[in-house]
Amino acid sequence: FYTQELPEDTKAFTGGVFTGMEFWRQSQMVFEERRRAFRTLLDEFEEGLLFVYYSTVDQGCHMLWHYFDAEHPIHEEEPFLKDGIRTIYEEIDQELGHLMGAVDDRTTVIVMSDHGFAPFYWQVNLNSWLAANSYVQLRDPSKRGGFYQFQNVDWSRTRAYALGLNGIYLNLKGREKEGIVEPSDYQSLADQLERDLLAMVDPRNGNHPVSRVIQPRRDFHGPYKDQGPDLIVGYNRGYRSSWESPLGEFPRGIFLDNEEPWSGDHCIDSRIVPGTLVTNRRISIENPALYDLTVAVLDEFGIEKTPEMLGSDCLASGSSPGSDKSP
Repeated sequence: FYTQELPEDTKAFTGGVFTGMEFWRQSQMVFEERRRAFRTLLDEFEEGLLFVYYSTVDQGCHMLWHYFDAEHPIHEEEPFLKDGIRTIYEEIDQELGHLMGAVDDRTTVIVMSDHGFAPFYWQVNLNSWLAANSYVQLRDPSKRGGFYQFQNVDWSRTRAYALGLNGIYLNLKGREKEGIVEPSDYQSLADQLERDLLAMVDPRNGNHPVSRVIQPRRDFHGPYKDQGPDLIVGYNRGYRSSWESPLGEFPRGIFLDNEEPWSGDHCIDSRIVPGTLVTNRRISIENPALYDLTVAVLDEFGIEKTPEMLGSDCLASGSSPGSDKSP
């Protein structure tokens, strides 16, 4: 697909740097370079761990989703690019076939992704929602545009704010520069926010934009669980954080169509976009997670997991013909 004759152009990505076909050509150029690097490394590989990452799959799903998905707000009928994501997966399958033809039964092969993909139809201006629900107070509520990095926020009356794509922070006294939330009120406020987020409704279609809320202090493990966001918002299928909210802006609209070429995404409820694990070994536990695969890779080299690691070896030993599960 990189070398064949392609259509001259497409109208997609209006206002952007690349047209749709220009993006395709660039991404295929990167894929071809990675393919050559992979095959060279494979020819030279004798033992140990060989890791290769193909970024084309992720980038292609982000940028080409609206070509095949007729429900996307900026869906465009483009005969070539509508099959772009399928083509990328076929190219990866070809590389996997080449790999399997080059290794023996003693070689463990793992193909994995840390996430899947979903459509990004609708934006959520989370900071605007927080303001509408009195978690954020603005100095001048009449001024909603052109104020970046929370410049219009009255911190003396603000209890929580959104930062980044999925994080909400409480304006905690003793931690935030102008914090007002007493530590004794931390949990009750976090619980109230979780309830309100899960009850959020998009009035345009009746959908619940948020399907999961994680409280790291409650749900995570380890010594650093209190050093990130106080709540992590898991958006429902079709939704994602807006482009403005992570920058500390407060647009008037809360729910908006996503009209950007970045039309597929995975920064949502992780249960909706699970990762993939394909291997020539039998997967020995149900629903393995990333931390299980980490332990399995260590076990390939006879290295035991450290005490703080959560995972379990998810690959059975000796599950391929003639295999003793050697690296």
